[in-house]
Amino acid sequence: MVDLRYDKLIKSFLGVQGAIFQKSPLVAEGIKSTVLGLLDVALDQFYLGRAGLLSALEKTPSPSAAQKQRDRLSRAMNLLDQAVEGLRKYGDQNYLVTALIKRAAGFSLLEEYAKARDDLSEALDIAELGSMKLHLCDYHLEAGRLCRAQDNDTEAAEHFQTAKKLIEETGYHRRDSEI
Repeated sequence: MVDLRYDKLIKSFLGVQGAIFQKSPLVAEGIKSTVLGLLDVALDQFYLGRAGLLSALEKTPSPSAAQKQRDRLSRAMNLLDQAVEGLRKYGDQNYLVTALIKRAAGFSLLEEYAKARDDLSEALDIAELGSMKLHLCDYHLEAGRLCRAQDNDTEAAEHFQTAKKLIEETGYHRRDSEI
Protein backbone atom coordinates (compact mmCIF):
# COMPACT_ATOMS: atom_id res chain seq x y z
CA MET A 1 0.00 0.00 0.00
CA VAL A 2 1.44 3.36 -1.03
CA ASP A 3 0.74 6.52 0.94
CA LEU A 4 -1.32 8.77 -1.36
CA ARG A 5 0.66 11.88 -0.38
CA TYR A 6 3.83 10.08 -1.46
CA ASP A 7 2.24 9.09 -4.79
CA LYS A 8 1.31 12.73 -5.51
CA LEU A 9 4.84 13.84 -4.67
CA ILE A 10 6.31 11.21 -7.01
CA LYS A 11 4.16 12.62 -9.80
CA SER A 12 5.21 16.17 -8.98
CA PHE A 13 8.86 15.09 -9.09
CA LEU A 14 8.44 14.30 -12.76
CA GLY A 15 7.69 17.99 -13.39
CA VAL A 16 9.79 19.70 -10.70
CA GLN A 17 13.06 18.11 -9.63
CA GLY A 18 13.34 17.91 -5.89
CA ALA A 19 9.61 18.33 -5.12
CA ILE A 20 9.56 15.02 -3.29
CA PHE A 21 12.48 15.86 -1.11
CA GLN A 22 11.32 19.34 -0.17
CA LYS A 23 8.21 17.78 1.34
CA SER A 24 9.88 14.66 2.69
CA PRO A 25 9.46 15.42 6.42
CA LEU A 26 5.68 15.38 5.90
CA VAL A 27 5.88 12.24 3.80
CA ALA A 28 8.26 10.47 6.19
CA GLU A 29 5.89 11.17 9.08
CA GLY A 30 3.01 9.78 7.01
CA ILE A 31 5.01 6.66 6.25
CA LYS A 32 5.69 6.01 9.93
CA SER A 33 2.06 6.46 10.86
CA THR A 34 0.73 3.93 8.35
CA VAL A 35 0.90 0.19 8.54
CA LEU A 36 3.60 -0.57 6.01
CA GLY A 37 6.07 -3.39 5.87
CA LEU A 38 9.78 -3.01 6.50
CA LEU A 39 10.55 -3.13 2.77
CA ASP A 40 7.99 -0.43 1.96
CA VAL A 41 9.42 1.95 4.54
CA ALA A 42 13.04 1.25 3.54
CA LEU A 43 12.28 1.79 -0.15
CA ASP A 44 10.39 5.00 0.57
CA GLN A 45 13.38 6.25 2.55
CA PHE A 46 15.68 5.22 -0.29
CA TYR A 47 13.66 7.03 -2.98
CA LEU A 48 13.39 10.15 -0.85
CA GLY A 49 17.12 10.05 -0.12
CA ARG A 50 17.92 9.59 -3.79
CA ALA A 51 15.68 12.53 -4.69
CA GLY A 52 17.48 14.57 -2.03
CA LEU A 53 20.84 13.75 -3.61
CA LEU A 54 19.54 14.95 -6.97
CA SER A 55 18.25 18.11 -5.35
CA ALA A 56 21.60 18.69 -3.63
CA LEU A 57 23.39 18.51 -6.98
CA GLU A 58 21.64 21.62 -8.30
CA LYS A 59 23.79 24.71 -8.86
CA THR A 60 23.80 27.20 -5.97
CA PRO A 61 23.98 30.87 -6.95
CA SER A 62 24.18 32.32 -3.44
CA PRO A 63 25.62 31.51 0.01
CA SER A 64 22.14 31.06 1.48
CA ALA A 65 21.32 28.61 -1.32
CA ALA A 66 24.56 26.75 -0.56
CA GLN A 67 23.46 26.31 3.06
CA LYS A 68 20.09 24.99 1.92
CA GLN A 69 21.92 22.59 -0.38
CA ARG A 70 24.04 21.31 2.54
CA ASP A 71 20.88 20.87 4.61
CA ARG A 72 19.21 18.90 1.80
CA LEU A 73 22.28 16.71 1.46
CA SER A 74 22.33 16.07 5.20
CA ARG A 75 18.65 15.07 5.18
CA ALA A 76 19.22 12.90 2.11
CA MET A 77 22.09 11.07 3.79
CA ASN A 78 20.00 10.52 6.91
CA LEU A 79 17.27 8.95 4.78
CA LEU A 80 19.79 6.80 2.89
CA ASP A 81 21.31 5.62 6.21
CA GLN A 82 17.84 4.59 7.38
CA ALA A 83 17.12 2.91 4.05
CA VAL A 84 20.34 0.87 4.15
CA GLU A 85 19.61 -0.28 7.70
CA GLY A 86 16.02 -1.16 6.80
CA LEU A 87 17.11 -3.09 3.72
CA ARG A 88 19.72 -4.96 5.77
CA LYS A 89 16.98 -5.98 8.21
CA TYR A 90 14.68 -6.97 5.36
CA GLY A 91 17.44 -9.08 3.84
CA ASP A 92 16.94 -8.32 0.14
CA GLN A 93 20.43 -8.03 -1.35
CA ASN A 94 19.20 -6.61 -4.67
CA TYR A 95 17.80 -3.44 -3.13
CA LEU A 96 20.66 -3.18 -0.65
CA VAL A 97 23.27 -2.99 -3.43
CA THR A 98 21.45 -0.08 -5.07
CA ALA A 99 21.09 1.78 -1.77
CA LEU A 100 24.77 1.26 -0.90
CA ILE A 101 25.84 2.63 -4.29
CA LYS A 102 23.63 5.72 -3.93
CA ARG A 103 24.81 6.31 -0.36
CA ALA A 104 28.40 6.05 -1.62
CA ALA A 105 27.58 8.82 -4.09
CA GLY A 106 26.39 10.95 -1.18
CA PHE A 107 29.53 10.25 0.83
CA SER A 108 31.56 11.26 -2.20
CA LEU A 109 29.69 14.58 -2.39
CA LEU A 110 30.54 15.10 1.28
CA GLU A 111 34.17 14.18 0.51
CA GLU A 112 33.94 11.28 2.96
CA TYR A 113 35.82 9.04 0.58
CA ALA A 114 36.62 6.22 3.03
CA LYS A 115 32.91 5.75 3.79
CA ALA A 116 32.12 5.85 0.06
CA ARG A 117 34.74 3.17 -0.59
CA ASP A 118 33.34 1.02 2.24
CA ASP A 119 29.83 1.16 0.77
CA LEU A 120 31.14 0.45 -2.71
CA SER A 121 33.21 -2.46 -1.45
CA GLU A 122 30.17 -4.01 0.24
CA ALA A 123 28.05 -3.42 -2.88
CA LEU A 124 30.73 -5.10 -5.02
CA ASP A 125 30.90 -8.14 -2.72
CA ILE A 126 27.13 -8.62 -2.87
CA ALA A 127 26.90 -8.02 -6.63
CA GLU A 128 29.72 -10.46 -7.41
CA LEU A 129 28.29 -13.18 -5.18
CA GLY A 130 24.86 -12.79 -6.73
CA SER A 131 26.06 -12.49 -10.35
CA MET A 132 24.30 -9.11 -10.55
CA LYS A 133 25.85 -7.70 -13.72
CA LEU A 134 23.70 -4.56 -13.87
CA HIS A 135 24.67 -3.76 -10.29
CA LEU A 136 28.30 -4.46 -11.18
CA CYS A 137 27.98 -1.89 -13.94
CA ASP A 138 26.48 0.65 -11.50
CA TYR A 139 29.29 -0.14 -9.05
CA HIS A 140 31.98 0.53 -11.67
CA LEU A 141 30.34 3.79 -12.74
CA GLU A 142 30.17 5.07 -9.17
CA ALA A 143 33.67 3.77 -8.34
CA GLY A 144 34.95 5.61 -11.42
CA ARG A 145 33.29 8.84 -10.27
CA LEU A 146 34.78 8.38 -6.80
CA CYS A 147 38.26 7.84 -8.24
CA ARG A 148 37.86 10.91 -10.44
CA ALA A 149 36.78 12.97 -7.38
CA GLN A 150 40.03 11.88 -5.73
CA ASP A 151 42.08 12.79 -8.83
CA ASN A 152 42.88 9.15 -9.57
CA ASP A 153 42.23 9.28 -13.32
CA THR A 154 43.98 5.98 -14.11
CA GLU A 155 41.81 3.94 -11.76
CA ALA A 156 38.72 5.91 -12.84
CA ALA A 157 39.42 5.02 -16.49
CA GLU A 158 39.71 1.33 -15.56
CA HIS A 159 36.32 1.42 -13.82
CA PHE A 160 34.67 3.25 -16.72
CA GLN A 161 36.19 0.76 -19.20
CA THR A 162 34.82 -2.16 -17.17
CA ALA A 163 31.42 -0.45 -17.00
CA LYS A 164 31.47 0.06 -20.78
CA LYS A 165 32.23 -3.63 -21.28
CA LEU A 166 29.36 -4.62 -18.95
CA ILE A 167 26.97 -2.25 -20.75
CA GLU A 168 27.78 -3.89 -24.08
CA GLU A 169 27.59 -7.38 -22.58
CA THR A 170 24.22 -6.84 -20.88
CA GLY A 171 22.56 -4.29 -23.15
CA TYR A 172 22.25 -1.87 -20.20
CA HIS A 173 22.39 1.11 -22.57
CA ARG A 174 20.52 3.50 -20.32
CA ARG A 175 23.94 4.01 -18.70
CA ASP A 176 25.72 4.90 -21.97
CA SER A 177 25.72 8.63 -21.19
CA GLU A 178 27.56 8.04 -17.90
CA ILE A 179 30.69 6.61 -19.52
